[in-house]
Amino acid sequence: MEVIYHMIIVKQSGTPVTGKVYIGNTHTAIQNAINYANSQSGGVVFIEKGVYTISTPLEMYSDIELCGEGIHTVLKSAVAASGTNAVIRCVGTSSVKKKNMYIHDLLIGNNTDTAVGYYGIYCQHVGLAQTTGLTSETYSRYNSATVGVTGENIIGVTIENCVIQYNNNISIRLDPSNHNNTITGNTIQNNNGNGISLDSSNNNTITGNTVQNNNNYGIRLESSSNNNTITG
Repeated sequence: MEVIYHMIIVKQSGTPVTGKVYIGNTHTAIQNAINYANSQSGGVVFIEKGVYTISTPLEMYSDIELCGEGIHTVLKSAVAASGTNAVIRCVGTSSVKKKNMYIHDLLIGNNTDTAVGYYGIYCQHVGLAQTTGLTSETYSRYNSATVGVTGENIIGVTIENCVIQYNNNISIRLDPSNHNNTITGNTIQNNNGNGISLDSSNNNTITGNTVQNNNNYGIRLESSSNNNTITG
C-alpha cells in the first residue's frame, strides 16, 4: 500500500482534538475520524483497543487506512440484518470506483460466540485495472512491468490480518469489485453465511487466510467471477 500521511486516533476516553483525536465507543467517533481523513484527501485512522458498537455501517472512502490493535480492537456489529448493511462498507459506483483502501488488524463482528449484525465487510465497485498491457485475454491480469506506462492501475481494497467472526451473514463480500482487491492473512470463522463471497468480481487475490466453521460456503465465487487467485 502507498504511504498515507495523516494519522488520526480514535479512543474511548480522553480529550477530543478535531483532526487528531476522536473519543467514543460507537461508530460515531470512528466515522467522524474517517470523514476528517477524507476531507484531507486521505489518512490513517487508528482505533485503540476496546469494544466499539457499530450500529450504522462505517463508510470508507478512497485513500483511507483503517486499523487497530488486532483482536483487542473489536468492532462489534449491531447493524440491521438487511440490504448491504455491514460493519464496514467500501461502496463506489460503476463510474467512480473506490480505491487505495487498507483495512487491517481489527476484530470485526463479535468477540463472543453469538452471531450479530449482517455482513462483516461489504465491497462494491472497488478497484480498477489498466485496460492495456494485459498479459492475455479479457479477464487477464495486468502486466506489472507496464503499470504507469500503458495505462492506469488502481489498487482497490486490501483486507489484512483481521479476525472476522460471528456475523449473521457473509464475512467479506465483493459484489461486484474487479481488479486488485486483496484478502490476505485473515481468520474468518463462525459466520452464519459464507466466509468469503465474490459475486461478478474478477482479478482479485485471496491468499493465506484461515477460513473455518462457517455455516455456508467457506469461499464462494459466483456469477462470472473470473481469473481470481486463491492460494494458501
